[in-house]
Amino acid sequence: QRIVRGRQDAIAEVWQYSREVAHYCRQIAEQLPDVNPDEAYLVGLLHRLGSLPELLGWNWPPRSVLDSAWAGLTLAKSWLLPSCVVEFFSELCAPGDAVVWPGMVSAAHQLVRTPLERRSSARPLRRPPASNPVVVISRLAP
Repeated sequence: QRIVRGRQDAIAEVWQYSREVAHYCRQIAEQLPDVNPDEAYLVGLLHRLGSLPELLGWNWPPRSVLDSAWAGLTLAKSWLLPSCVVEFFSELCAPGDAVVWPGMVSAAHQLVRTPLERRSSARPLRRPPASNPVVVISRLAP
């Protein structure tokens, strides 16, 4: 019971953080000419996809940044997720290729970590509303 509750808390924390990253990815994309804000939101929302095996207790290869990127790419491809998500994980796995998505996610991470009074934007930044991540993520399990 305690392990399940701890896992749910970890999933909720990752989901909330991912929603904040997604929020800022969309705002960044709205300022760029060739980036679809909806795709940017989706990439931000699913940027931690590779951590799902660990979060859900699946038997998966050892934990490292590369394994997490590989896991995300494998899941994105096997679940037929949109190409922007597959591209994000492909770019993480093959440094040197175009890095539009990882750069955007990195910038969004910085905005999430930056105190509100230091953020600059053309319009006020709003925090995304909370939701229940456990229900959403549990539906994704293979």
